[in-house]
Amino acid sequence: MLVERSKHSVTARGRALLVAGPRQRHLEFPDAVAAYSTFYGLIMRDVHVRLLLGDALEQGEEDFAVQAKTAVNRFYRLYGTERSVEVLSPS
Repeated sequence: MLVERSKHSVTARGRALLVAGPRQRHLEFPDAVAAYSTFYGLIMRDVHVRLLLGDALEQGEEDFAVQAKTAVNRFYRLYGTERSVEVLSPS
């Protein structure tokens, strides 16, 4: 039930957002499933494995915000278009 109601619903919503990226010309990728897996991996990194092994996370919310921003920037470097760079660049 946990996998169905949390991970699957998050995955479905995440893929829906990614599919909108090429339509808006912000992203380019051949396979939304693979792109989502890449994005998820960039965000989560090894957190699940570390927690399963009993490692305590010692980071505050600010660190998570930095990690999320880093993941998004890396994802755009992999799949972003010139238009996404224009939108993300500070004015």
